[in-house]
Amino acid sequence: MRREFKIGMFLAPVTLIMFLGIKALFAPATTVDEEEKSEILQELNYSQSFSNTAIPQLAFHISQNGKPIEKKFADFKGKPTIVHIWATWCGPCQKEMPLFNKFASKYGSSFNILGLSVDMSDNVNEAHTKVSSHCKEKGYTSFDLALDHTVSLSKALQITGVPTTILLNANGKEIGRFNGIVNWNDPKVLKIVESIFA
Repeated sequence: MRREFKIGMFLAPVTLIMFLGIKALFAPATTVDEEEKSEILQELNYSQSFSNTAIPQLAFHISQNGKPIEKKFADFKGKPTIVHIWATWCGPCQKEMPLFNKFASKYGSSFNILGLSVDMSDNVNEAHTKVSSHCKEKGYTSFDLALDHTVSLSKALQITGVPTTILLNANGKEIGRFNGIVNWNDPKVLKIVESIFA
């Protein structure tokens, strides 16, 4: 009796794992038809007004080894790039950033993922201290922290508000941009982002 009980105790979780595994195997994959894709892109204020245009090669800074290092978008060619423009003072950004950080942790090997802060400061080191401290406190560590502390780059990119996310192909040309909050945790949104880069 005890032996049968022990066998039953062993087989129950194994059976459950097998059932869940089979269920997951046959679970329908996330699909988005063209009509639904169009509706979602419209909701996300997706724009291709600047598509196929070369990105401005103005300098900005990337946080590396605790210091702001000057870079240009040309330094990121060879791999698709997602540039998420945000600010520490932006309420909608703070709602979106945890989702964007989670997205970056999952897809960082597929894209260059930059979180470009537009927190203004006369001094890049001051901007770096403020924004990097904020990111560390919030746990935003999965993307490359970038700084546009003079907002000259953002003006050249014709950014009209934050958050804004710009998608660049591997050659550094803009594909399109999301003007506003994106739910980076939505499987359908992720599927659409994937299709945009395809």
